[in-house]
Amino acid sequence: MSIPNPSGEWNGVVPLEQQPLHQYQELCESFFFQWPRLSRGSYSQRLAMVWGGVAVLVAPLVAASFSPIQDFAHFGLVGVIAANSLLALGLLHLLLGWHYIHQRLTSPEILYEESGWYDAATYTKTQEEWLQHRLIGQHQVEPILRRLTTTLLLLLGITAVAVGLWMGLA
Repeated sequence: MSIPNPSGEWNGVVPLEQQPLHQYQELCESFFFQWPRLSRGSYSQRLAMVWGGVAVLVAPLVAASFSPIQDFAHFGLVGVIAANSLLALGLLHLLLGWHYIHQRLTSPEILYEESGWYDAATYTKTQEEWLQHRLIGQHQVEPILRRLTTTLLLLLGITAVAVGLWMGLA
C-alpha cells in the first residue's frame, strides 16, 4: 500500500524512529557507528585498539595450538588471522548499518511499520525530501561507505597474505 504525501509532513505518517533522517542522526550519535565519521587518525587508532584487544584475547587460544616459544611463526600468523577475522566482523556490521541508512535515504520510497505488527506500508517522499535525503546520502554517507569498504578490503588483503604465508610454512 502506498501512502501519498501531499503535505510533506513526516510526523503524521511515518513513526519518528523509522524516518530516514532520524535513523541517520541516531547512527551519527551512536558510540560504535560514529567511528567511521572520525578523523583518519582517530578512526585508525580505535581500530588498532580493537585489533590489539582482540589479539590479546585470542592469544591464549592460539597458544594452546602453537607454542609462542617453539613455533612463533605459526603462533603469530594464526593470531593475526584470528584478530583480523573478528575485526572484519565488526567492520562488516558497520558497513551493513551504514548501507541500510544510505539505501533508506536515497530511495524515493521507504517501507515502515505502522503498528509493529508486520503491517508494512510504503511512504513516497516528496521531491524536496528525496532531494535532501539524496544529498545527505551522497555527501555524508557515501564517504563513510567508501572508508569502511577500503578498510575491510585492506584487512582482508592482510589476512590473505597471512594465510599465504601460513600455507608456505606448512
